[in-house]
Amino acid sequence: GGTEGGKEAASLEAAREAALSSSMRARRRLRQLLLAGDVAGASEECEVHFPKLIERNAELRLLLCCQSYIELVREGKLLEAVAYARDHLAAHREAESLLPPMYHGLLHEVVALIAYPDPAAMTGTPQARLMGRQHRERVAEVLNGTVLRELGLDPACALERLLRQLVATHVAIRDANLGCGEGFRLLGEAAAQPIAAQPIAAQPIASQSEV
Repeated sequence: GGTEGGKEAASLEAAREAALSSSMRARRRLRQLLLAGDVAGASEECEVHFPKLIERNAELRLLLCCQSYIELVREGKLLEAVAYARDHLAAHREAESLLPPMYHGLLHEVVALIAYPDPAAMTGTPQARLMGRQHRERVAEVLNGTVLRELGLDPACALERLLRQLVATHVAIRDANLGCGEGFRLLGEAAAQPIAAQPIAAQPIASQSEV
């Protein structure tokens, strides 16, 4: 009946909350490692807590391998980057075409970083984007989402739950202040500004390396 259905739904929700809570420390640690540029450490930590997860997910494997290469370029370890591309990135060439369109061309852009003297300084270009913190965050988000799906949770639902909690907290604070304070806005004023046209990317100083 309705009562049993309600209990089952409540039990399922409790199980989801428990899974979110129990995995939170591990997921937070994975994010910290990736944002610090320690891809190898994040991969090892992921294997400890979520065995074979990376191996089973082609999208995640590609992003982690690309990020490992990016970090080598960032550190100026160009010879190691070339060797890494040969030993680890080449295998992803065929798999890349099977991934969602957003990943098509990523491998080429990543490998080409080595052809620029300072790709991080090329403001507004794909090269600078790949070298920036935002790309690290993107990789961390994909890993986190993959972990949540592995646990049978919808990453979007988890985010929605966090946003609801954030809104509720903000409303409670305003109520405590007798309605004083700004209303809740997820995006700041800067988000409402139009995106400036990106300048044409600078030409590389050398021919692009092939994977």
